[in-house]
Amino acid sequence: MLDIEVQREPGHRRNDIVRVDTEAEAVAYYMKFFTELAQPNRLFDSFRDAVPEKTPERAKIVGSLWYHLSEAIVDVLCLALAKLENPRIRHFVVQTAYEELGESSESKIHTDLLRDSLLVADVDENDILAWSGYPDVRDAITSLRDNLDACTSDAEICGVLLGMELIAYENIGNVVDYLSYSDEVARLVAATEWVRLHNTLEEAHIERSVSIFVRYVTSYTARRKFVGKFIQVMHFWERFWASIARAATPAKA
Repeated sequence: MLDIEVQREPGHRRNDIVRVDTEAEAVAYYMKFFTELAQPNRLFDSFRDAVPEKTPERAKIVGSLWYHLSEAIVDVLCLALAKLENPRIRHFVVQTAYEELGESSESKIHTDLLRDSLLVADVDENDILAWSGYPDVRDAITSLRDNLDACTSDAEICGVLLGMELIAYENIGNVVDYLSYSDEVARLVAATEWVRLHNTLEEAHIERSVSIFVRYVTSYTARRKFVGKFIQVMHFWERFWASIARAATPAKA
């Protein structure tokens, strides 16, 4: 029997005690807990309200800017590995980094597969280059790296990593949706290796990050730090997608 003490967010005074029988039940409990904190439906409903129409030009914007973030996510994973002190936590995080980098095949590196998917929607390397210096997204990505650099404990680092992973399905789904500006393009994008791999791997990535919380972030103080960093990354996602919405809907003169 495991007792898990839940604090809804830093500063909240009332804690809940929940008893579960197995680690798997604790992981399932906390996946629900963190999803409720993240509120991904609210985030992506706001994006769709701001960008109601899917077009080839918007596919170029969404796809290109997502590509730049995808490169940064691999950087953040590698930086996290260098900062982590607990080798057991490193053992789990390196598995995620290894999968992102293609496991045993360099032909399966996820950012390369993403470029192949973007080409299906007529988003090419010149489009990616053209959006490489977009300041709002560049600043958002810089803030994510700075957030990791500021971490002073494994608990904080792991809070950042779960924040990056938890809404992966919603993030990828939103990218695929805005690449799919026609039925034919939607069919082709959905059949790409990048989409298939993410649909296969993301659940394991999320469960791995939550399992780290359950196994290794056990004190109240450490959990407060973890949740605080997790919430900061949720604010990053709000900033990131708001930046893309502004790029996709420029103000009329």
